[in-house]
Amino acid sequence: MAPVEVQEILNEGKALHHCIGSYVDKVIKGETAILFIRNANDPDTPFYTIEYHKGKILQCRGDRNVKTTHEIDEFTTAWIAWTRRKTKRTTSAQVMMPAAA
Repeated sequence: MAPVEVQEILNEGKALHHCIGSYVDKVIKGETAILFIRNANDPDTPFYTIEYHKGKILQCRGDRNVKTTHEIDEFTTAWIAWTRRKTKRTTSAQVMMPAAA
């Protein structure tokens, strides 16, 4: 999901103990985009944060800058493929991690 307000980015960084809050100026200037990955079982809790620019994920980090898991890598790969296939009739989307088995 994409943050709507600057405070959401700041809250994400605080909750996950990483520096995404320092990217606010770059987001405001349109130099990068910040997206949030949420677990379907807990959609209100920060899980992973993506920095996205020009069709590429520049970085994806979880709590305390933990690197992605295999499941997150699969999710982001599928999401990038989806963004390349999406049609103009879709103006926004919210993609959730499937619930863990």
